[in-house]
Amino acid sequence: MKSPIPINVKGHQLNIREEKEFDNSEDAYHFYTIAKNRLLNIDNWDEICALPLATFSLYTVDDSVNKTDRPEVGDFVKIKIPFPLFATQSEFDWVKIEEITDEEMDDFKRTCIVLRPTDDPTSDIATTAHFFKPSATSSICVEQHRNLVVVVYAGRNQQANTSPNNVAVKLRNTLVTFGAKLGASYPQWKSLVKGIIRA
Repeated sequence: MKSPIPINVKGHQLNIREEKEFDNSEDAYHFYTIAKNRLLNIDNWDEICALPLATFSLYTVDDSVNKTDRPEVGDFVKIKIPFPLFATQSEFDWVKIEEITDEEMDDFKRTCIVLRPTDDPTSDIATTAHFFKPSATSSICVEQHRNLVVVVYAGRNQQANTSPNNVAVKLRNTLVTFGAKLGASYPQWKSLVKGIIRA
């Protein structure tokens, strides 16, 4: 079965994995459905994090307004990270939901969301509103392997977005990316992964 996680071609990558073992596959499936619902409830990601360093809000593809139902391919996620903004045009980073997979077989089940940096859908400025280039992806997956439930975060092709004309935005994106390479983004994603798989 092909993994929905893109391969790393160029740039930094980050891998985080947490797992929980159960006495039988029935108990594992019950918990898998709980973890799956946590994954799909994007507006609640910062609530389930033990260390909420960022806030996440789901926005519709049509009118770019906050939505409270399940995410769909093409929806947007607005992210606010705690980092100095200098003279940036916006205090938010944006990603687009590129893929949602939901696979169920007898001995294996997987739900995965793939996010990619994108333009700010609320702005007329056509430039990637994220500190990473649009080649980067963030994949969060919940899997059940018989009596084992696994949550995975996979960051791929992470490079600084230096395309904005605003010098302050370039500086901010470069610094945030440099921090990510040093592991500054690890606590946030680790906290989310642990929040999804907590009992």
